[in-house]
Amino acid sequence: MAPLELALDAIGRVNPVDDPVRTPQGQAISTEAWVFGRMPLAFSARCFTARHHHLAKDDCSYRCLADPDGLLLSSTEGQPFLVLNGTQTQSAAVHNLLGDGPALRAAGVGRLRLSPCAQGFVQVLQDFDAVMNAGAAAADRAAAWAGCGVPGPFSNGYARHRPGVSWSPT
Repeated sequence: MAPLELALDAIGRVNPVDDPVRTPQGQAISTEAWVFGRMPLAFSARCFTARHHHLAKDDCSYRCLADPDGLLLSSTEGQPFLVLNGTQTQSAAVHNLLGDGPALRAAGVGRLRLSPCAQGFVQVLQDFDAVMNAGAAAADRAAAWAGCGVPGPFSNGYARHRPGVSWSPT
């Protein structure tokens, strides 16, 4: 899988469509890209959810189940910044490349990685399938996700050589 911080055009240069990397048997290796979900930033041996609730990691009673999308941390200015989810630190922004089908295809991406969220993920999957596989328009689909509980805000900056937290609709 390509690093999610890598811009889409750079992914295409790593494994070019017209000259793909091949296995020793000569088969082209398919490129996978992260297209949806909170971006994983760090892992720890310590469970941040247990620590937040003043519980021992080994006796936490699975308190994380009460916060299935993690615990939101905001900056001092009140902007969503990070999410603590068990032993993982994630971006508060949800990486979303639903509108980037043509750029993903041009980069030679043949596999998509979507990281689940607690609510609305079935709709996310259906919309990615409709857009990427059936040629449906991406416009307004992601905007409707808030109504079924998909967390936000969205980001797609890395795909476009911009800061990772930035968002520009396609």
